[in-house]
Amino acid sequence: MKPDEDDCWRLGRDTFCAENFPDYPFCSWDYNRCVECLYNGDCPSDRKYCTWDKRCVECEVDAQCRGDNEFCIDDVCREKTCVDLAEEGFPDYCKDRHPTTPVCDYENGVCVECVVSSDCDAGEGCSENVCVEETEKDCVDKQNEGVYDYCEKLYPERPICHSQLRECVECQFDTHCNENEECVNTRCIDKEWECEFDTDCMSNYWKCVDHECVKKICSDFDDPDAFCDEKHSGWRCRDDSVCVKCLEDEDCPGGKRCANNKCVDKTCDEYPVPDWWCRDHFGESYICVDKECKLKDEQKCSDFLTTIEADRYCRSENASKPYCDFGTGECEECIDEDHCDFKCWNNRCIDCFNDPDCSAGWKCTDDLTCIRMLCSDFDDPDVYCTGRYGLGYICENDECVLEDCNGDASKCPKGYYCPENECVWGCENNDNCPDLKPHCSQETGNCEECLGPVHCDSGYDCIDHKCVEGLDCQHDDSLCEKNEYCDVDTCVIGCRD
Repeated sequence: MKPDEDDCWRLGRDTFCAENFPDYPFCSWDYNRCVECLYNGDCPSDRKYCTWDKRCVECEVDAQCRGDNEFCIDDVCREKTCVDLAEEGFPDYCKDRHPTTPVCDYENGVCVECVVSSDCDAGEGCSENVCVEETEKDCVDKQNEGVYDYCEKLYPERPICHSQLRECVECQFDTHCNENEECVNTRCIDKEWECEFDTDCMSNYWKCVDHECVKKICSDFDDPDAFCDEKHSGWRCRDDSVCVKCLEDEDCPGGKRCANNKCVDKTCDEYPVPDWWCRDHFGESYICVDKECKLKDEQKCSDFLTTIEADRYCRSENASKPYCDFGTGECEECIDEDHCDFKCWNNRCIDCFNDPDCSAGWKCTDDLTCIRMLCSDFDDPDVYCTGRYGLGYICENDECVLEDCNGDASKCPKGYYCPENECVWGCENNDNCPDLKPHCSQETGNCEECLGPVHCDSGYDCIDHKCVEGLDCQHDDSLCEKNEYCDVDTCVIGCRD
């Protein structure tokens, strides 16, 4: 999967991924990022297994490999090399099983006679992984004789005598290179680079691309089919540089035929329901064409076998059209009434056919959607604004606004007064105040529920300009308990008059 999150589930799911990250066309709900696959059926035939981290691989376990002596190593089916066996705890595999080639070449993964001259007998040197008799003294011999500048004088471009390879090289350690360089395979290269040439990479199966070592594909080799055959006996290199089991019927044994680069007993057209067979073996997007299972040029939701699968496909393609119309094969906003709050009309959820279908104060538009009515939609716009918002409001530019009052507070709604030309919140006197807050406070400049206890009912006090139930009796015995009477403003035990 992509190493960074992209919030694809919110941004458009599979459609967002396919458009922005073609190599990761599916949106994973679990990881909330674009991934290579969600199910096995999303993967190509040569990498048909979708892993837990949503990558398409050739294999996950050894049982999925079909070649002789093949194992699943790093998600690829191949035979084990001496490097693999060494990592598994058999470092002497070459020595024990192949006495004539007792050394493991860790770069190429094969058993060889030697890698460095120290692997050979005295008097021999290692040349191309073979021990040969030395006919001349090497640089180490020259150093032992006191000639320390042997390499520097004879090979200025390779001034260092490699103590193990026993030959003149550009470097053996990083200290032999400039400060911004490091020693890689006896060559000084920029520290930010992994390689400069293919030979700087770990083996012949890798190449240097933009100073980075990447695995070679079969077309990188002089004989692409031979490379594939070495990895998987009898396999060939396909046009897209992928090793496959067959390209034509002649590549298959025992009279089998080649279909989708696999040797099969029957081609898809020989099965009772060819398209279903392709879907089952390659994924929902495949159909049988010219005896092979191929991706459809255009996917339709009706290609799926169940409504659940079809609707899931629609949701992944466009969240606003989550239902499949099996009649047309298209994803739609709705198919029946259950998919909408009001009606499903021509595969679209609508709010209304006419104004009465909408709530009070709303109207039905030409596209059958309910929207709030504008004041200009009413027979008398100003009367509508006054009735809805109060005195002083008129309809202007389709909105209810306060009209200019020109110093006349009577043109303003209750709770406003007119100091100059515009109605502003507040009051000058009680005439400006509404019924729920009838008292104009000179202290706050606003209409209030009360200014003192006199404005409240019996048993209530005016606190913060609001009438609240009082805690004292205010000369009223009825506000006290039966064995109490009201002494001015406090209930005390005793008899009432």
